[in-house]
Amino acid sequence: MKALRNVIIGLLLFVLTVFGLLAVVATNVRAMEFVVRQVLQRTAKDVQSFSLGSLTYTFPSSWALGNVRATVLSKGKPALIYAGRVELKDVFHLLTDGEHAQVNFSGGSASYDQLKVRGASCSVDLSRLTNGILYRGNILLAQVSQEPFSVSDVKTEFFGDQRSVTLSNLTAAVYGGRLSGAAVFIVPTSYDVELALKEVDSGELERAMGGVFRELGGKLSGRLHVAGSGQRIDLFDTSWNMPSGGAVSAELLSSITRYIPDSVQKKRIDFLIRSGGKLAVESFLFTLKNDSPDQLSGEIGIKSREANLELNVTHEIRVDARIDSLLQAWQAVFK
Repeated sequence: MKALRNVIIGLLLFVLTVFGLLAVVATNVRAMEFVVRQVLQRTAKDVQSFSLGSLTYTFPSSWALGNVRATVLSKGKPALIYAGRVELKDVFHLLTDGEHAQVNFSGGSASYDQLKVRGASCSVDLSRLTNGILYRGNILLAQVSQEPFSVSDVKTEFFGDQRSVTLSNLTAAVYGGRLSGAAVFIVPTSYDVELALKEVDSGELERAMGGVFRELGGKLSGRLHVAGSGQRIDLFDTSWNMPSGGAVSAELLSSITRYIPDSVQKKRIDFLIRSGGKLAVESFLFTLKNDSPDQLSGEIGIKSREANLELNVTHEIRVDARIDSLLQAWQAVFK
């Protein structure tokens, strides 16, 4: 009996010690910081640093973390991540199938090379299943920028598991217009993205990126559907127009002047090309898609009435090349 009593007392002391340690970790910011660092060192070696500013514990398994900072190494460059507040609710529920937990964070920002994110907030519901964890939530980003690109008021819903993630109801403010779309990403690298842009200001695009946007004037609307794996693009389909009319550099018309018979129209366009002028247009259409993996086709359609000039031309485009090869060549030229 004495031996049994000693065993029971020993077990009770052990349990009390464990609970005491758990209580310290759960409620002490420095202890929690130390534990998280140790876990990250074993499970996420790319995380170079982690720190907490404050910690609040709610029985039995909810925490509120304040001023969370982390440095993550990606391709040899550090990504700096900050969140003003992170809430972990019912974390122990993830130990049981069919149970739910929740993660919320706000006041977030991130910086990686030239990529900057500010005003980030996110709410995620986590569900434990036998074969893993499902997640569903929404994200708000006040601004995302990577020279020369910049978007604001980014919102999207998402759901997925360890094999895939789907973005839905994606919206953003882009250069005076609006972006909407959806996307699916399959681990490790497959993707399928559909985007639509409405009345984006070509003047703002020109100031940000230059290039072909110098040749346009007005509000652009369009869509893009692209799918593939890694840097390989297997499906590419896009079209653009100016619903409210605008202007097109006459230089862009040089390839289609041969379709126009000798006339006042042709002389007018030739003059605009030589002088670097722009042609006012009532409608403008540009399409491009890959009919096969190695062939692109499209068309340019223009309707213009400038003074006594009437022009209605559609020009077919055919290119024997993969779209990803063309994009990689573009990136090499403008790197």
